[in-house]
Amino acid sequence: MDGMNAPSLLTPSDIAQILGVSTSTVGRLFKLGLLPSFDAGSGTRRAKNRVRAADLEAFIASRSKGVSGVSK
Repeated sequence: MDGMNAPSLLTPSDIAQILGVSTSTVGRLFKLGLLPSFDAGSGTRRAKNRVRAADLEAFIASRSKGVSGVSK
């Protein structure tokens, strides 16, 4: 792993704050497969979902297309 930087990982709380939504909404995005996540937990009963920063950026970009052309 020489020269490789570890990817930035975001928690559901981080994502909720960035998107301005609740953590429940973030959970729905995971469940619907709209935002890729993975379980970073090890041996815990509850999933510890994490999202790579690049995946969140891609999600935001995919949702932002065409928004600038909306008239008020």
